[in-house]
Amino acid sequence: MDRLSYSLILLEQIRTLDKQRLQEYIGTFDRRFMVSVDTLS
Repeated sequence: MDRLSYSLILLEQIRTLDKQRLQEYIGTFDRRFMVSVDTLS
C-alpha cells in the first residue's frame, strides 16, 4: 500500500494559510471526495 492509504483527515485542523507561509505543496481534494466528506460529517 502507498503512504496515502494510511492518511487521516482531521477537518477541525484545516485552516487558511497564506501562500507566502506555505513551504511545500502537497495536493488538493476533488469535488467528489469533498462531497463524501460532507456526507460523513
